[in-house]
Amino acid sequence: MSTQKAPKNAGLLTALDGLLSLAVLALAGYYIEYFFTVIEKGNASGKWGLVALMFLGMTLAQVIRIYLARSKHHLDVVRHTVYAAVFLVCAVLILLSRQSADSAVLTIEAYTQDIHFKLVAWLYEASLIFSRVLTILRDRTRRSTLINLALIAVIVILMWQMEMISMILFIAWQCVAHVGTIAFARIDMPTLKKIVRKTYAAEILFGIVLLIVAFSLVFPYLEEGIATFNDALWYCFAIVTTIGFGDFSAVTPLGRILSVILGIYGIIVVALITSIIVNFYGEMKSNDDED
Repeated sequence: MSTQKAPKNAGLLTALDGLLSLAVLALAGYYIEYFFTVIEKGNASGKWGLVALMFLGMTLAQVIRIYLARSKHHLDVVRHTVYAAVFLVCAVLILLSRQSADSAVLTIEAYTQDIHFKLVAWLYEASLIFSRVLTILRDRTRRSTLINLALIAVIVILMWQMEMISMILFIAWQCVAHVGTIAFARIDMPTLKKIVRKTYAAEILFGIVLLIVAFSLVFPYLEEGIATFNDALWYCFAIVTTIGFGDFSAVTPLGRILSVILGIYGIIVVALITSIIVNFYGEMKSNDDED
């Protein structure tokens, strides 16, 4: 089976796409924090330019995805083109809204009644639904159809009365999901599954999870400095990962014994994960050399 050649500098462009998603996420987080601070202080000034800049960043990210999707399905190009156009229009609408006096008032009532912000919400929702429809047409499988119809229903429910702040939260979560997708997109799952099966990694990792939970239930009764299950869970995580933050420590003899057991098991797990990563990339390189 022939494979389509990836676009030139695809790796660099994908990294830039991820950085843009992180920038949009940072802007969204800053704006949301600023919004609630303003509401608490009763200040009436707004920073809608940040929202416009966020949509411009999303537009640029979609342009990169259009270029990267050229060697894939043509419906992906259509989907990203629609997204880019919608995000650009949203940025323009946000900037236009700043021309009116009412839009400068940073209250929920102000921007939910402003026609520009209503258009932004409607366009954004329509683009999400349109994207899911294109995915159904691209895959043409029963599973894909059911999943995407369910996603459309969720989008409609979430955005039915969505305010600007809620929409920006939704965009922030999308950025998190996209960055995660970029980080794990190149993982060859069949190869990884084969290595995990050979090394019994699933059983060992499941064992460390059980050990952490079990010890976390015990530590609050042994150590005065570890008062809650959450604190014990954090303490066990620090031991297993060999980070050792030092904010909690075991002082009783039994607590120290359990800490030693957990630390030894943690060293084994860290070595196992390192071995899996090395073997995985070794096999990936061998497969690339054979191709």
